[in-house]
Amino acid sequence: MLKPSRFTGPRCTHHGRLSQLRYNGISRDGAWRQVTQRITVTMGLRDASEAVSTLNDGKTFQEELSGETNTAVTNIMDIDRTPELLTWVFGELFGRKRGEKSASPAGVGSPEVATVGGGCFWCIEACFAELEGVISATSGYAGGHVPNPTYQQVCGKKTGHAEVVQVVYDASVLSYRDILQIFMSIHDPTTPNRQGNDVGPQYRSVILYHDEQQKAVADEVLAEANKGGWFAKRAVTEVAPLKTFYKAEAVHQRYYARNPNAGYCSFVVRPKLQEFRRKYAKRLRQNQVLTP
Repeated sequence: MLKPSRFTGPRCTHHGRLSQLRYNGISRDGAWRQVTQRITVTMGLRDASEAVSTLNDGKTFQEELSGETNTAVTNIMDIDRTPELLTWVFGELFGRKRGEKSASPAGVGSPEVATVGGGCFWCIEACFAELEGVISATSGYAGGHVPNPTYQQVCGKKTGHAEVVQVVYDASVLSYRDILQIFMSIHDPTTPNRQGNDVGPQYRSVILYHDEQQKAVADEVLAEANKGGWFAKRAVTEVAPLKTFYKAEAVHQRYYARNPNAGYCSFVVRPKLQEFRRKYAKRLRQNQVLTP
């Protein structure tokens, strides 16, 4: 279990000014609001908009939002993963006979695509990027009704979209069931519209299937999780068809790999990634670097 911790935000230098920012388990979006409000007061600016302009000259709003989030320190998600869950996951991944590979409906070496969402896409993408058999992991938005949404719009909670990761994987190494079982083990599927301190429909647990075969597997995995009691509470993961996947802005791709020491990455993404590496040590790729 990852125990929630309380941290005092780092001292951040903004144009030569130091400001001590304290974050006691606030969300990523809440951190953004606190940062802009505090900087506005400290620097004697008129409003948060002027603070953004001053600190992020030449950047898009999405880049500003992401950049200022680097100063946020949030609680680590508290998930109680039961022994039954670990037995379920490891039994599937490591219980095969020597030489036996995952079932692949498309044949050996054929790339398949899975789309899942479980909170901040920085976390999910960072984990799948290090998994053996994964060809690419792309952060994006899906499941909503607004075409070509921006990060700002999705954070506004009115687009219907979730932050998701589209995983392209080698079906001769991983099966779709493998992908889903690992996905279920690296986020909390029991909290509706929430992951840790990140709250909103964009952070919901969701599996977006590409065809009826994927839907059947997703339904089976979810049913197994609830029937077997692998989580302390019932999993509420949404299973829905993928209509359109919108790739997120470039600033969000490989975010952890490019910003490992950023506040959110240090205190939220890194602990989850370390736990992932510990649990799936035998399934990590030899070369842990994917092309952005």
